[in-house]
Amino acid sequence: MEEMELLRVVRKAATKMVKAAQRQLADQEFRQTLLKERAGKLEYWMMKKMKIEEKKKDKNELVRRQSSMWIDEAELVKKVLEAIVDTTPL
Repeated sequence: MEEMELLRVVRKAATKMVKAAQRQLADQEFRQTLLKERAGKLEYWMMKKMKIEEKKKDKNELVRRQSSMWIDEAELVKKVLEAIVDTTPL
């Protein structure tokens, strides 16, 4: 009778150990999945940030090139001299 009781206790302990191992494995898989998702989100965020920076650089370069076309330096000097010489009283 004691042997049967001992056998039942051993079986319960073995069952609990198996369930604990399964829970631990599931938890580990879950953590790995979270790490992969976080890494993916970080990579996406970094790519998006790089694209935004690239667009800013392109826009600034375009504005710089356009602004140099707006006023030619010789024309600017001519207009400044003209403003100095031809002052109109208010």
